[in-house]
Amino acid sequence: MAADASSLLDHLGYESADLAAYSMGSYVALRVLEKDARIRRAVVGGVGGAVLQQSAPRQSVVPDDPDAVIRRHFPYLSGRLDNGSADAAALVAVQLAGTVPLGLDLAQVTADVLLLTGTEDDDPEPLAQQIPRCRVLRVEADHGGTMSHPDFVPHLVGHLTETR
Repeated sequence: MAADASSLLDHLGYESADLAAYSMGSYVALRVLEKDARIRRAVVGGVGGAVLQQSAPRQSVVPDDPDAVIRRHFPYLSGRLDNGSADAAALVAVQLAGTVPLGLDLAQVTADVLLLTGTEDDDPEPLAQQIPRCRVLRVEADHGGTMSHPDFVPHLVGHLTETR
């Protein structure tokens, strides 16, 4: 997916671009930042130091009532079930799958990066320490509520429009 993003920039003839991503999209954005020096500024949301570490799968089989699992253990995702924008079994599978480290080499990132996370999200400081021009902002929210926090969009737009 990161290669697709860079290919799109090639296709469009862009010499530089800004990038914003959240949650799983931030995994892709980090890879784009690592590989594509055309990114000037980036807002990477909803991720922290856990992207640098491996987590084991919690279980390999989706339970019989994935809706109940989401509502009990991942309540910030309940709204997506209520409005029909997500499938409970797919959400549970992603949550239970575990992660593998991205094997990122972020020392060469040239973009100005803002890690924008909720206070109840994973600690972004270990990730920020890997990125040369990075700062962290946290809003008072859990993972699902971060993007709807009233300060999220102003921080995102402010970072992407900041003049240096």
